[in-house]
Amino acid sequence: RLYTALKIFSVSFWALTLYLWYTKDIRLALLGVGTISNGISLSIFWWAQNYTKNKNFSVVFGKDIPQTIETNGPYKFVRHPFYTSYLFCYMATAIVFLSPLLFLNFLGLLALYLIAIKIEESKFIRSEHITRFVEYRSKTGALIPKIKQSRDRSLKKAN
Repeated sequence: RLYTALKIFSVSFWALTLYLWYTKDIRLALLGVGTISNGISLSIFWWAQNYTKNKNFSVVFGKDIPQTIETNGPYKFVRHPFYTSYLFCYMATAIVFLSPLLFLNFLGLLALYLIAIKIEESKFIRSEHITRFVEYRSKTGALIPKIKQSRDRSLKKAN
């Protein structure tokens, strides 16, 4: 059901985006912000894609138990770089069009991805990697990097 809901929200988001593209005047500054933001989103996506393409990852929404835990590449910064890239793109697009409907849709997608994260991470809790995962989770944000810890490490090195 969650996967179906994600597909419905995603399709409706992009359908509304196409409609707005053809019917709404877009401010050039917002288009620039959207273009840069979507470029960042694509960079995160391709980094994660290239990093994971030959690895044995757990299937999204599957019942399988993870055989490995990845903490390098984009996973060094966030636990779910693909979701980060998708949500960054949705948010940037909503900003470009200043559309309340796109913002609501973005919030719906954010909620669904947070549920997906909870489901996917619960698989690690049931795996042999529980200790390593709990440590990794304490140091790494799910969707955005934990800035505070990075700053704390820098302060320790300086002292």
